[in-house]
Amino acid sequence: MGKVKMPKKLLSLALCAALAISMGSVTAFAAESTVSTADELTSAVQSGGTVKLGADIEQSVVVPTGVTVTLDLNGKTLTAKDKDAIYVSAGATLEVIDSVGGGKVQAAVKGYAAVFNSGKTTLSGGYYTRSANQWYTICNHGEMTINKGVTVKTTVDTVSSLIENGYSSYAAAKPNERNNYVEGANSASPTLTINGGSFTSAGYNPVKNDEGGVLNIYDGAFSCPTYEGAVVQNWNIANIYGGTFTASGDVACVVSNGSWGDHAKGQLAISGGTFVVDEQATSAKLFSYGQGSGAGGSVAIKGGDYTGEFDSALMDDYYDTSISAGTFTSPDAADYAVQSAVAASLNSTGKTYIGTAAEINETLNEKAAKGDKVTVLCGDADLTGLDQVAVTNTGSGNVTVNDVPVTDTPVTTHGAVTAVAEKAPTCTEDGNIAYWYCADCGKYFGDKELTKEIAQADTVVKAVGHSAGAEWVSDGNQHWHLCTVCGEKVEAAEHTFKWVVEKEATATEKGSKYEACTVCGFKKAAVEIPATGEAGAEDEKSDTAQTGDFGSVGLWVTLLLVSTAGLTGAAVYGKKRKYNK
Repeated sequence: MGKVKMPKKLLSLALCAALAISMGSVTAFAAESTVSTADELTSAVQSGGTVKLGADIEQSVVVPTGVTVTLDLNGKTLTAKDKDAIYVSAGATLEVIDSVGGGKVQAAVKGYAAVFNSGKTTLSGGYYTRSANQWYTICNHGEMTINKGVTVKTTVDTVSSLIENGYSSYAAAKPNERNNYVEGANSASPTLTINGGSFTSAGYNPVKNDEGGVLNIYDGAFSCPTYEGAVVQNWNIANIYGGTFTASGDVACVVSNGSWGDHAKGQLAISGGTFVVDEQATSAKLFSYGQGSGAGGSVAIKGGDYTGEFDSALMDDYYDTSISAGTFTSPDAADYAVQSAVAASLNSTGKTYIGTAAEINETLNEKAAKGDKVTVLCGDADLTGLDQVAVTNTGSGNVTVNDVPVTDTPVTTHGAVTAVAEKAPTCTEDGNIAYWYCADCGKYFGDKELTKEIAQADTVVKAVGHSAGAEWVSDGNQHWHLCTVCGEKVEAAEHTFKWVVEKEATATEKGSKYEACTVCGFKKAAVEIPATGEAGAEDEKSDTAQTGDFGSVGLWVTLLLVSTAGLTGAAVYGKKRKYNK
């Protein structure tokens, strides 16, 4: 069999395809490498792709500009050698994962972090800490996201915040990108987004949002037990949507806020989360101000649960506070409620609730029980429900509970109250007086204020019964009266008939009679009475009563007499003829 020749053009295409496939396989191999030495780690990170630690490594790694790396800790530990354990350059991208758990990144050099980011970094796993030396554990001068599954913790006092987002200055005499903004070297507005994780600082603030920083916290657990710092310290723009923030020990406050210039605006907004001053933090407050800050800035609380006291004097001096919603153990929160909000405290929970009138009404109905006391501290509210709950209004707003006005004197009402309008009785159906019924307690009241309790039987107005008219109404079978009130048929009964002679019959004339009801007088149609057949007045002397016509016996007697006379005449005539022959 002869050889098949392949055209040169097709051969070239086939060779190019094979080369491309082989290069692709090499690239794929390079993008997923497992490293066990410092040099292998450095080389792999500079090449990009996915790098998996195959052993504990001591090295300071730099992700160069333009390179994208996924670092899998793989349960191993990366310890800084002489600088940051991981440095992400501006224009570089890094994601850290931990596929098996237990992986760690540790800072070990004073002035350097476990992770220093000037590019774009996502932490999706790992434990980040530092040994006993001073500086931040994580520093962000770019764009950073921290997800659930991450732990950032120091166990030894490092006299520094755990995480810094932002800069110390924007106008330093000597540019220093590690502390200050330097155009081209880092971001003008560093952004840190925390979606979850655990953050515990043995030193100062677990999270410090510095000059120029934008901080967004959606979830996570944050705690700080030492120093006169805060769990979250904000100098610029921070938004908290959720998470748990706990101050304990000697910490000064849960959240501090302050401002001093264009890049330190001190704008804090809280939409949710749990903020706690625990029992061990005897001098801590919920909110305070950052040391060295000037007047200005704002704190807008739009939700969340707060346990602890306000540092009202400092708050009033350093920033504007407004509260539109939230739950607080301190009634002082009502002092900061916005004009449209309602603030009310409930004695059984020891908390003050702030929100719209509808939200507060719903919350109180959910949490209050019979015998509880509610104090409306501010705002207008029309409260409903709250069965046998005492409500007092100490604010200047208009407050009602179940339509009863409330002032500074407690008002106790019933909750599920139904007002029943007066209903007149009918001839056959009961009516009722106007009354109020509480479904919660099953009681009846004769007044709107629910102060006059009555029995259910007291609400009933008995049916009056029919009032029969004087006239009878009838048909061929029955007679009845009509009710003068409702017009209904009453006292109906069948007729009782008796014959009544309307006209006596005579010997020559017929009479008539009819049946009439002895009760109502209803008459049936008259019927005929035949003439009696007796003699007239001229025969009244006869011994035989006459009816005026011959009876049948008289007729036969007459016919007999005529017949006898005829026969007698015929016989005489026949005999005469015989003798004449």
